[in-house]
Amino acid sequence: NLDKKSAPFISIWGLAKNFDETAKATIVDLKILNCLADKLNLKNTIQQQIGFESVHAGLQHTYAYLFSNTPTPYGYKRARWTKDDLEKGFKLSKNILTPNTKHGAFLTNVTYFFAKFAFKNDYIFLKQLETSGLKNKALAPELVKFNADSFVVINLKETLVEKQIILHTTFIKMQAGDAMSKNTHLLIYWFENLENKTKSIITGFPVEQGFVDKALDEKNLGAGKPIILRYNAWIADLSGGKESLLGIREVLK
Repeated sequence: NLDKKSAPFISIWGLAKNFDETAKATIVDLKILNCLADKLNLKNTIQQQIGFESVHAGLQHTYAYLFSNTPTPYGYKRARWTKDDLEKGFKLSKNILTPNTKHGAFLTNVTYFFAKFAFKNDYIFLKQLETSGLKNKALAPELVKFNADSFVVINLKETLVEKQIILHTTFIKMQAGDAMSKNTHLLIYWFENLENKTKSIITGFPVEQGFVDKALDEKNLGAGKPIILRYNAWIADLSGGKESLLGIREVLK
């Protein structure tokens, strides 16, 4: 049960749809979602939209995915947490990014791990997370010691100037190690709201090299390019709009 001690971690997530647009199906049964949200003190984040619910993205993409039985072209949503691709790919202790972690908590550990890459230049913010997490035992010390700077990071930056929104798809090259999976990178999807100066994580999951190559294809880069929300993200000012959104797509290394 998350409490006020976990607030700094909970607050840096955006919102997600409880609907998979690829599978064209609800991801998690609403009764289960409500139960989880109640346990995690996030009941007020569930909002009914037209045809689906929007919910706290951290809740949806960690605990809720464990209870999803919706098949997708990429397999079941829970696979990112039930398989050990991330632990092996980043040489972390077993289960540190799962509900079975012995230190910290599942959601707070995942939040910090994603933030360490996505917000790597925001040193003050990361330090605040570390201090709070270690003090309240909400964060595994191993993750604080983890050296994110030793990994190759590529960032796809999509800027919607008129909306004052920047979408980021950050790819981190994992170390192959003894992993049997074909996944080569961790993808972290997050955005910046330039108007209120906030950053919000949407999701993160392992992907294959071909996925990365397609996302970074040079023919789709430049100004005046169509930009859409991905990975079930819900941003009220962007989601549901019928107009085509155009912006600048660039790759930063």
